[in-house]
Parts: sequence; structure tokens; C-alpha cells
Amino acid sequence: MIDKTIHLVPQKLQATDYTEDDLNMSPDGFFTTISAVDILEVSPSDDILDKICNKLRTGGILQLSGIDGLALCRGVYAGDINLAQYSNIIKNLKRVYSVISLKKYFTDRHWKIEFAGLHQNKYNVKIRKP
Repeated sequence: MIDKTIHLVPQKLQATDYTEDDLNMSPDGFFTTISAVDILEVSPSDDILDKICNKLRTGGILQLSGIDGLALCRGVYAGDINLAQYSNIIKNLKRVYSVISLKKYFTDRHWKIEFAGLHQNKYNVKIRKP
């Protein structure tokens, strides 16, 4: 089996990066590891998470990171983030996720959650496809 790992990003910064367009051209079940950074929130596709999951092969690893909407709101409420900072962060987001919503999404699909946590208002989740 060929190990195929990709780094999925909203905008290609390195030749080895994959964008959503690259992902769409790949066959389902092709990748062994997908690392997706900040793409869930900015993708024009409402079903981007489903698309990513379909491209991962059985037993594959999915690593997600992005802005945690709940943590961000907690930061505003606690006074750690002012409204100008909040507005700047969310101005380009199409949707928000949280570590809690992602855990529910994958638990409902019987995926194995290997790690789920927060760091500086960003979720980090590592999941294995059954």
C-alpha cells in the first residue's frame, strides 16, 4: 500500500500543499493521512468536512485544526478578546466549528478520536477512520 499524506490548506503556499480543488480531483479513499488547517471555516463548500472524510481510506488519520467558535466567544465574554479583534478574526469565516461539535460529528460516525483539544482559541483534533 502506498502511503499518501497531504496537507490541505485554503491557499497553496508550498508546492506540496493541497487545496480544495486538488482534493476534489482525487479519488475517494485515496489518502492515508490528511492534515487540514483552517480550511473548514473558509471553504465555499458547506459539505467540506464530508468531502475530506470521503477522500480518506479506511484506517486513515485525519488531523484538523482551525478557529474554535466556542472558545472564541468565551474569550470575548471573558474580556480576553476585544470586539475589534473578534471582528478581524471572523470576517472571512463562512462557518464555525468547535472541538465539541467535531467530537460529536466523528463520534456519531463511529470514528476513533485519538486527540481533541484546544490551544489559543484553535481546535486540534486527530481522528482515525474505521
